Amino acid sequence: MPRTQVEITHPDRVLFPADGITKRDLVDYYGEVAETMLPHLRGRPLSVQRFPGGIGEQGFVQQDFADSLPDWMGRVEVTKEDGTVVHPLAERREALRWLANQNCIALHAWQSRRGRLHNPDRLVFDLDPSDSDFAVVRATARAVAGVLQDLGLACYVQTTGSRGLHVVVPVRAETDFDTARKFARNVAEVVVADDAAHRTVEVRKDNRGGRVYLDIMRNAYAQTAVAPYSVRARTGAPVATPLEWDELDTLGLRADRFTIRDLPKRLAGQRDPWADMSRHARSLTGPLQRLVKLRA
Repeated sequence: MPRTQVEITHPDRVLFPADGITKRDLVDYYGEVAETMLPHLRGRPLSVQRFPGGIGEQGFVQQDFADSLPDWMGRVEVTKEDGTVVHPLAERREALRWLANQNCIALHAWQSRRGRLHNPDRLVFDLDPSDSDFAVVRATARAVAGVLQDLGLACYVQTTGSRGLHVVVPVRAETDFDTARKFARNVAEVVVADDAAHRTVEVRKDNRGGRVYLDIMRNAYAQTAVAPYSVRARTGAPVATPLEWDELDTLGLRADRFTIRDLPKRLAGQRDPWADMSRHARSLTGPLQRLVKLRA
């Protein structure tokens, strides 16, 4: 594949005012982590959060890049009621750099890939705290993992770079989204039943009563979750960071613990905790049957 040069426009534009982080810093970051990040993104339609004036000003979410993608960049055209949407694909380092040059700070990816868009190959449990007690979020993540492992599924964890944690399950892309979402909802209900004082599946915030919300709504067609190693549009430029499970016990761990400034050093010193994720994808057929018995 010929080398593609991505020209960086306005490299000194400050995107994170409180931190002095510029567009050049953002482009360089995505270039540095590309080798680790790209396997998790290949074939996945992306939606992005763009902040042309930096995070101190109003940004916007963009899905359709029909009129702006360069010829060399991957894309997937998705039908909708009144036409189509052309989502960008990040399948090479230059694609991440190009998106960063468009002031795309955060990247959000589908749970399915081009060619099998209606069949998810991962499930996401988004653990959203109601307060600052991160210990409860960590305990909930371990409880989700315990149920999933009992059902015969592998699971992985990452900080979101925002407030909570994601527990992610690789699955074979052979079931539809409705089946996958119903399975995720039933798993969440089992986890909540085990500690209803601290966990909930209540969608309305004012009904959660300080409990951790187990959000399974990202497991639907065209819904997205923040991509691993994506920067978040928050002060400090935190990064959604895959963890080893034992890192949940790290003193002072927070959802925004890792940032654009220290993540490349982290990757230089240790392997990507999600590197083997796709090799551990399992069919949902057996777990679906076991879950029925568990709920009974």
